Amino acid sequence: MRVLGIDPGSETTGWGVVEGDSDGRKYRLIEFGALKLKSSASFPSRLLAISRGLEEVISRLKPDACAIEDAFYAQNPKVILKLGQVRGVALLAAESAAL
Repeated sequence: MRVLGIDPGSETTGWGVVEGDSDGRKYRLIEFGALKLKSSASFPSRLLAISRGLEEVISRLKPDACAIEDAFYAQNPKVILKLGQVRGVALLAAESAAL
């Protein structure tokens, strides 16, 4: 089974794909990377870039499942709201691929 893990961020969204053996005891790294976005770009354009980037990773590496890091408590409410929106884009990309 191949699993895509996503660490959402509004400027850098990290991802990695691992593949497990049939009994789930051993995993090997297939590929990892990060979608690095310009902080000067508008937030909606960054969301679109994250969506397209994750769709490309999913299409190319064909994971069977997806795990997305939960948002954590942040001091600034605006930060947690933005992370929630990025997480929503990641969830949409995964759901669109039936993961």
